[in-house]
Amino acid sequence: MPGFFERLDAAVATHGVGDSDAAAIVGFPYLRTDRLLASFARQPLADLAFAVWVDRLRALNEAGRRVEIANLPAAAREGLQASLPQHMASHAPADAVRTCAD
Repeated sequence: MPGFFERLDAAVATHGVGDSDAAAIVGFPYLRTDRLLASFARQPLADLAFAVWVDRLRALNEAGRRVEIANLPAAAREGLQASLPQHMASHAPADAVRTCAD
C-alpha cells in the first residue's frame, strides 16, 4: 500500500522510537537486515535459499516494526490505524506491515 511505510517511518522518526536491532534496506521498506544476512547479499543463491533469505529479511522487518509501533504514543498509533485504507480498517498497524509486505 503506497504511503503506509512512509507514514510509519515518519511517525517513528518524529517520536524517536526506531528499533536498532536490524538495519533498514534503502528502497525496500518491508525488509531489514543484520550482519549475517547482509553477508549473503552478493552471493549467488539457489531459488529456495533466496526465498528463505528474503523471508528472514521480512521477519526482521516485522519484528522491528512491531517494536517501533508498540513504542509510539497512543495518538500516533491511532493515527496510523486511521490512515489505513478501508479494506484494511480492521487491521492493527503492526498487522498491516505484514499485509503490505506481501
